[in-house]
Amino acid sequence: MTDLILAKVVKRSSGKPDRKTRVHVSVPQKREDEICQQPHFKDGSDKEWADWRKQQVTAQRKVIDACVLPLLGDEVKANFSQKAGCPCGCSPGFILTGHSGSDIWIDLK
Repeated sequence: MTDLILAKVVKRSSGKPDRKTRVHVSVPQKREDEICQQPHFKDGSDKEWADWRKQQVTAQRKVIDACVLPLLGDEVKANFSQKAGCPCGCSPGFILTGHSGSDIWIDLK
């Protein structure tokens, strides 16, 4: 039995046909907490935050693997980048190798 993923997926042209496709996954706080409890803002150590982030990225990758990659072909791969959406790092996401010209947003329910 597989886990059911309820999501809204929106794909739009990026306006830059040569730019690799970016994928951003929005996870509701309740779902994030089910994956791994977020450390307390003031008390969390760097290691606790790194572990939390790693688990969140792994969960997002599973969503991309289930919702997007099967539609784009076996040669397309998703690589996490803290700076996928913005050079300052405020918009982390995944950059797809083997696919270009689109921006994809996945909103988990």
